[in-house]
Amino acid sequence: MNTAPNDYEIRITDSELDIDGEIMPLLLPETESKLTVSSVLLGDTNNDKRVSVTDISNIIDYILHKDIPGFVWHAANASGDEKISVTDISTIIDIILHKTVFGEKQATRKEEIDQ
Repeated sequence: MNTAPNDYEIRITDSELDIDGEIMPLLLPETESKLTVSSVLLGDTNNDKRVSVTDISNIIDYILHKDIPGFVWHAANASGDEKISVTDISTIIDIILHKTVFGEKQATRKEEIDQ
């Protein structure tokens, strides 16, 4: 099933932290935020349950206004900017190369981790 993301209002308050069976209070300032939950795999433009070069090809075809049967727009919008562009291709390449998780760049070299 492919649907648009749903937004949920969440409130974070004090809680407990369980570390190896030891319960400790976790005191947090009350925070309100929005959580977006999606039923699509980010980058999986054809809903085959994996992200591959085919998904990049689908985005190129979409940009060129070609008809792509079963195109999953919300998965193709990998950059999250509400438009399909070359930025999404770059994000999907990073997903394939395991350099990004959920659209956030990940450190891939020790120098980047040390920064």
